[in-house]
Amino acid sequence: MLLSCLCALPLSHVPAPVLLAAVPLALILAWSLWRHQAGSLPLAVLKQLPDGWRLTLVSGEQCLAELAGPVRDWPGLLCLRFRVTAGEGSVAYGTCWRVLLWSDQLPAADWRRLRVSLRWRRREQAV
Repeated sequence: MLLSCLCALPLSHVPAPVLLAAVPLALILAWSLWRHQAGSLPLAVLKQLPDGWRLTLVSGEQCLAELAGPVRDWPGLLCLRFRVTAGEGSVAYGTCWRVLLWSDQLPAADWRRLRVSLRWRRREQAV
């Protein structure tokens, strides 16, 4: 798609230095999008345990993970980042996952409980 957009542009009036910079950038962008898609796996279940989190893929593979990095908490949206601590199959140790949760994906009581537990986690780590 990106290459078809580049081919549709009239390039006769574009200076050569701009083209020399744009073509490698377009190739790097295409490569990064392809690589990101290849490393993206859907989660079926995300369960909070006393000692971490259990992530279950759609394929049935499971891994244990810990929260890594900041938790972004907006009204109606949570952005979490996990680092795998133990996994099986195609899930490698140290792999990072980014998970977005919308408030309508969970019952209201579970949504509140999750947000409160994440807030307490931040306070406990600050001490």
